[in-house]
Amino acid sequence: YADGDDFPLPQGVGLYGFSYADFGESQPFLVALDAADHLLVYSRDTQVWKSQERYAGTDTVVAKPAVHGDKGGRTVRIKGAITVLDIDGDGKNEIIAPRNIKRTLFGGYKSAELHGLGWTGGKLEEKWRTKGISGSVLDIQGTKQGKGPAQVLVLVKSKSWLFIKQDVRVMIFSGK
Repeated sequence: YADGDDFPLPQGVGLYGFSYADFGESQPFLVALDAADHLLVYSRDTQVWKSQERYAGTDTVVAKPAVHGDKGGRTVRIKGAITVLDIDGDGKNEIIAPRNIKRTLFGGYKSAELHGLGWTGGKLEEKWRTKGISGSVLDIQGTKQGKGPAQVLVLVKSKSWLFIKQDVRVMIFSGK
C-alpha cells in the first residue's frame, strides 16, 4: 500500500455503509446510511435528500485489536449495508437496501425485504421490492458479468426458535 490523497466524507458518514452511484447525472452521488438507518444522498459535500423510511440492517460486530498499548478487546458496530447496481439495464444505478422487519422476542428479526430504489432527479423512489425473506439480512452484494442479468447476493441468517439451530445462507435475486 502507498499513501494517497485524503478522501473526505461528509460529516456523520463512516467508512462502512456508503457507496457512490451513477444516476446518469454529470457526477456520481454519494449514498449513505446514517446512524438512524435513513438513506442520505449527497452531491459533492451537500446532502440533497434524506429518506423518511428506515432501512434497518443487522449490526455487524467486529473485534478491534489492541494497538500501541491500547487495551484492545473493544468491539466496533458496523451498521447496515447497501449496494449499488444497474439491475434493470437502463444505464443508471439503483440502490439496493435491505430492511429487516418483525423483531423477535429474543432480539433478532423474523423476516426481511430488499428495496430497489431509483433516482428521480430529486429523490430516491422505490422501483421494486422483494418480500418473504425468512430471517435477517446480514449483508448484500450486487454483481453483473458481461451482458448477463444483474444479481443481488444476500447473506441471510435464519430466524431462531427455542430448539432450532440458526443457519446462514446465501440467496440470489436476478434482475432482467
